[in-house]
Amino acid sequence: MYDPNGCLRFSEPRKLETACVEKLERMSRLHPVTAQQWAAQGARYVSWVQPGEAFPDAEGREKILTSFGGFAVLFHDLRERDTEGRDRFFDVVSVPDFLSEASASISASSIPFSIVAAPPKYCARQRARLLQLARRAQWQLVLHVLAERPQLARECDERGDTLLHHCAKHKVQDRALLERLRECSTPYGAQNKEGSTAEEIGDRGFRNLARRVWGLAPDLFEDP
Repeated sequence: MYDPNGCLRFSEPRKLETACVEKLERMSRLHPVTAQQWAAQGARYVSWVQPGEAFPDAEGREKILTSFGGFAVLFHDLRERDTEGRDRFFDVVSVPDFLSEASASISASSIPFSIVAAPPKYCARQRARLLQLARRAQWQLVLHVLAERPQLARECDERGDTLLHHCAKHKVQDRALLERLRECSTPYGAQNKEGSTAEEIGDRGFRNLARRVWGLAPDLFEDP
């Protein structure tokens, strides 16, 4: 939600790594820029990054990108590469670290919108909706919810079942879906209240695919 009367403040913009862009694109989280002031500066796509989200750095190592959230901004079409190195990440801060307090109220890097935190009841409803969709195997809608709130991928229901448990119960064989869950940090070895992991619940096909997606070795002791 946007407040046209507010103003976000940012640290000095950082270079956005290509691996981060690729991950956001796989998660369907890049949205066309509609604000005229941004578009006039060449911005084409934007994505909000949640506080505490991990993204690959230049060496491919997963690291927390931001502590307080921020905007990833692309200056090219999704079909193109950032050949000029213009893609940037704007980290939200209480006071910009490149401005003195005297000039902090006027900044060319301040965007004329502020993010209003979603109320707790809304977050709870989204969590309940996500887990209900997973129980019904409505995976495209699950991905839609995760695109907005990827941190919910780590949640579980009243039985302790995670999204991966529900995938196992429905014998999911959709690699792209499982890759999205892994990217959103869905726990692989989490146990439900009965003490069972998703791998223990799923059939052989699910286990084999899930292990490949999470980069685990195959179970050599499983009966052929």
